[in-house]
Amino acid sequence: MTKDKDDIIEEAFSLENTFPDADNLFSNKFNTLEEAFEKALFVLDTNVLLFPFNLGAETLEEIKKIYTSLKCQQKLFIPKRVAREYAKNRTAKLSEIHSNIFRLKSVEKYKNFKYPIIAELKEKIEFDKTFDDLHNIETIFKEKAEKLARRIREWRFKDPVSTLYGDIFDSSVLIDTSKKKEDILKELNRRKKHKIPPGYKDSGKDDFGIGDLIIWLSILEKGENEKKDIIFVSQDLKPDWWQQSSGSAFLPRFELIEEYKRISKGNNIHIINFSKLLELFKAKDKAIEELRIEEEKERAVRQLRIAAYKEARSKFKKHISSLTNEEQMSQIKEWFSCNFEDPVDCLPYESKEGGYIYIWGGPYDAREEIEGEFGGIVDDAIIDEVASELEEISWEWSGNSDRHREE
Repeated sequence: MTKDKDDIIEEAFSLENTFPDADNLFSNKFNTLEEAFEKALFVLDTNVLLFPFNLGAETLEEIKKIYTSLKCQQKLFIPKRVAREYAKNRTAKLSEIHSNIFRLKSVEKYKNFKYPIIAELKEKIEFDKTFDDLHNIETIFKEKAEKLARRIREWRFKDPVSTLYGDIFDSSVLIDTSKKKEDILKELNRRKKHKIPPGYKDSGKDDFGIGDLIIWLSILEKGENEKKDIIFVSQDLKPDWWQQSSGSAFLPRFELIEEYKRISKGNNIHIINFSKLLELFKAKDKAIEELRIEEEKERAVRQLRIAAYKEARSKFKKHISSLTNEEQMSQIKEWFSCNFEDPVDCLPYESKEGGYIYIWGGPYDAREEIEGEFGGIVDDAIIDEVASELEEISWEWSGNSDRHREE
């Protein structure tokens, strides 16, 4: 299947879709974070609401002061999508704490041994006494662990973080997009088609990137109505939000900066992490340091995952390089069929919207996906041959519906 002429023309104008107003692209009118701070509105992301489950009481108190101050000034806002994501994930954070405590209770570290031949030795008698003392301490330890785990269970929905939020947040801080579901889906498809952030890189997520898009649309509408700078507090460092450099977040995506400026009639958006928020409000050094340490832990975990992925890729490269060309092509096709599906077979079609509704993620370009997975591992000619075959079937692909249903 070849591309329709309309699709080719539409792709040719991707930059016009991404930057519809070229008149101000060279404008250097941009308030710095410090300049925006006094009058800006603050919007919180889901990961920022969940992060305090990793923090101590003193830091929570500093956060409470900041949120209370912002709310009193009518400068604190939470997208309704964020509230819903928080509600979904809050219990999982508590469960993680409870599980780690309960796991300690279940550990059997030390076991005594019986060898009659050494039973009367002075050293063995001393050892047995020490072992009994250790066993008694271990019993007490397990009882304390059980008591602590039980206390966590008794929190139910009144843990320190939920209590803090319940005291501050109400309907006055919630914002939302006015777009209908079908319009949001249409907008998501448009952004994916033209690779406009956010959402287009999150097709593999459970929500196919809709969550980030709804949050962004909520921010845009707030900016459009208020005509003010916004400071978005988020721990998200993914390429949907940040331009990457050497595997790390470098600068916020210019597409986002420019879109917000256009919609809000010349105002700016800043994206900062949680510890920077506390810095801006001159929170106690101890609280800022605790946040930085936890953020660094998150970055370290991310780096470990990247390293594990690179190691797996290296092993896969060795495996696939040992195959014949035909076997490599078969492997690529098998991988593709496990992850993608012809829209004809799995998607609803909306004639008035002019195409398929990509409820399973997408649209995906077969050539781009294969190059992303196998580029540098197999020969370009093999990739080109498989991609050409798939393009004869469909130019755009959906995520695999069976895989998403299983998840």
